[in-house]
Amino acid sequence: MTFTFKYWFSAVREAVRSAMHSLWSHKLRSGLTLLSILIGVATMIILVSIIGGLDRKIASEFASLGT
Repeated sequence: MTFTFKYWFSAVREAVRSAMHSLWSHKLRSGLTLLSILIGVATMIILVSIIGGLDRKIASEFASLGT
């Protein structure tokens, strides 16, 4: 089956239109999903920062024990 650009563009446009309609009609669910994604990303950034800081702190403590 050969897909032409016109058919592909039409299918993508219809998919985007359907997705936007679904997002718009379910505002609360969309908002809560967005909020949970933001909380998850922020949590991961905080955890990576804390672990990196602890790693540097432990490394400096071990380095000071050797002197």
